[in-house]
Parts: sequence; structure tokens; C-alpha cells
Amino acid sequence: MSSTPLHNLDLGAARFIELQLSLVLHQVFDIPALKSAALALRTEFIPSPDPELQGMWKSKTLDKTLKEALPYLQDISTTHLIDSTVLNHLVSFEESWKDQFFPRALIIHVVSLIDACLIHFTVQHPFCDANGVYRIANAYCALLDSKTIPPLGPRSPLELREETGTNSISSPLEPASERHKAFFAHGWSSLLTGGWRQHKNQWGSHGPKRVEKTTMIPDFVIDRLAKDAEGEAIRVTRHDLLMAWIHNVCICQHLFHMKLLADHHNYGQATMPDISQLTKNQGSGPPNFSFIMNIARLLENDPEFHNPWLVITLPDLEASSLSEHSAILAAANHIRAAIVDARRLEPVRQILQQHEHVRDTPMGPRDWGCREPNVAVSSWTNLALYDLEFASGEGRRNKPVFVQVGVKVCPMLKLSGLFFADGILTWRGKDGFWIQGCLDEVSWAKMCDFEMFQ
Repeated sequence: MSSTPLHNLDLGAARFIELQLSLVLHQVFDIPALKSAALALRTEFIPSPDPELQGMWKSKTLDKTLKEALPYLQDISTTHLIDSTVLNHLVSFEESWKDQFFPRALIIHVVSLIDACLIHFTVQHPFCDANGVYRIANAYCALLDSKTIPPLGPRSPLELREETGTNSISSPLEPASERHKAFFAHGWSSLLTGGWRQHKNQWGSHGPKRVEKTTMIPDFVIDRLAKDAEGEAIRVTRHDLLMAWIHNVCICQHLFHMKLLADHHNYGQATMPDISQLTKNQGSGPPNFSFIMNIARLLENDPEFHNPWLVITLPDLEASSLSEHSAILAAANHIRAAIVDARRLEPVRQILQQHEHVRDTPMGPRDWGCREPNVAVSSWTNLALYDLEFASGEGRRNKPVFVQVGVKVCPMLKLSGLFFADGILTWRGKDGFWIQGCLDEVSWAKMCDFEMFQ
């Protein structure tokens, strides 16, 4: 791979984050074969003069069956909430101080069980996005199957296509760009302030405490919402509806919590507020809801192994739209309108300009670590994670029986006790959309409450 330096988006919101992909295979594998494929993968993707893997590869054997290690997989279709940390702990290893302060761009952990194998990829986010993580896993599968992988092209600089640069720099600030500017803060002091705020809210009495969970939104929920949207002539995607479900859960719960605080002297009589209160209570600042938008189609070169995405903050819902549709459909329609608007060339150009100084001054959410919801959703639903095939020594090809993805802060921040609060990843499963992230307990309970659809 070319040594083209990281571009500004690599060093923007992705700078202090790592991506994780855990694959559960109900098959025993030959560990030396897995290690050999990892070495070949490192040679192709991250050239190094060192002949050994040196920190990139770690493996261990546990005297447990898959049922004993991950009991919730026995009836995954009826398991509503999964403790993500169970699988995380299984694939974790002790890390040296050097590994934590200077983490490898790519790390592979393998855990061999009596009747199964766990393969875990950790990728530092500045190196690539979710598409890059998937390509790494796919290439690993090919090498394990004694196949060759196509060579990587050079890492290209971040440049918009020529036709995207026709607008004047003095153009009025676009709403999407204005919200982006208000959402992010620049500088080390902002990062330190956010870390202190998170410590105070997570471990003190302020709360609510965030916990890491995984859950699935079944297809029948999205099917019902899609049918309702079609009946009301609302043109949205299934993932728009999924994000609207998340938005509705997180924002409504926050408003209910605030009403409880306001009515603390009258316990038992507080009721869930109508979501239209959001138009009165939100304004600038948290609660915030944002999503990741890919801009690869607007770039001059193929953004292979880069981060061609922007954080788009959702504007406030209008009371008029809430009165015309149900809360979830109104949110889905609102999200689709925000996506269409943000995909225009001028908002993208203006937001990219806000990344000009990230090499010297890091950027991050202005309200990072706050008590209020500050939800950011990133979709992996375009990646066929359950179709990855791992060849065993017996010539069998095995697909994952379970997949878990995650987004975490980099080891240096993790060492300080910090974590990625309110970040949510989504991916497709066989029977619905999986959701993984770090929210408060009540929000997680409401996230998998499908009583109204049954």
C-alpha cells in the first residue's frame, strides 16, 4: 500500500476511534493456518520489514464449548438484549503499554473453543472505514482458502470532483454545514473537558449510566412500519425507518426523564410527553441525533482504505410534520429529507472546509460526555457480514453463526476510563437489523419493546 498520508477526514471524527468486528464460527480451525493467513494479510495490506506479526496477532484456547461460552446463541431469535461485553471479554488479551499508546492499525485475535472458533478484527478508524474492515475480513477469508487477493491501489488524496468545486467559497453557509459547525468543537481542551464530563456522569451520581448492549430489530417491525409509510405516501428506505425507531426511543426517553425531574414532587403522575415537545425543548445542543453519510461518489478518486464520510446532524423536527404522521414515520421522513439535502455538493464542500486544521487541532462532538442523548448512527447494512466464508483444514467453508461489530475509543482514551457513549452501529442479520452501542438501560429496554407490533 502506498504511503500517502492520512487525509483530513481520516484525522477528523475518526481520529480517536477504533472499529471492531467479531465473528463466531461453529467449527474448529487449525490455529497455525489462521496465523499464516494473518501474516500474509499483513504483508499485503500493511507492509512492514518485520518478518513476525509482533502484536498484530494473538490467540488462545479455552476449554469451553460454544454453548458454555456464549449461551445466548442457543436461541438467538428470542433473545432480546445481549450483553456485548461477554463476547468482547472472550476475545480480549492483555496489552502492553506500547500497544496501548501506539496501537497497530490492524489486530487479529483468535480464540479456539472445543467446538468453535472466534475471530476478532480491530482496526484503528483513521486507517479505514467499515468498508475497509469488511475488505480486510474478506481478504483474510481468501488467503485462508489459498486464494490470491487483488493488489491495493494507492491511497488517494481527498479531492472533490472538478464539477463539485464550481461554487464560490463565499456562498452562504448551508444548514447542514451550520449544524456540523455547531456540533463539533476543535482543540485539546474540548477533548479533555468532554472526558472529565463523561467521568462525572458515568461514575458519579449524575447519570444516566451508559451500558454496552446488542439487540435485533426484527423484520416484522420494519415491515409494519414500511407498510404504514407506504399507506401515507411517505417514501423512505428501511434503514430510514430503523434510524427513526432509534431516534424515537432515545429522544422520547430523554423527554420523559426530564419530565420526571420536573415533577419529582409528584411521583407516579408523570406521563410520557408527546414527541412534539421536542420542538419546544431542543434547539441547539443536546439531545442530538446524527448519522454517518458516505460521500465517496463525490470524490475524484476511489477512497479505498480511507474515511469518505461525514457526520450529519439531524435538524429539529417540525411540529407540523408531527401532527400529520406518527412519531416514527415523521422522524423517518425527516431523516430522508436531511439525507437528500446533505448529499448536495455545496454542503459537502463546506463541511470539508471545516476539517482544514484537524492535523493540528483535533475535533470532536462539542457535547461529548453530556448526560443528554448525543446519538450517532453508523450503518454497516451494506456489508454481507454473514456471507463471509472461512475455509477450514477439512475443506469445509463456514459462515458465521453470529456477528458483532463495535465502535470504541482508541486504547489511549480507553486506558483513561473513557468510552464511546451513544454511538450506534447497525448491520443486517438473517431475520432483521442488529444494533450495537452504548446507551442507558431504559433506552435499551424500550429499543426492543415490540408489543405494539404483536
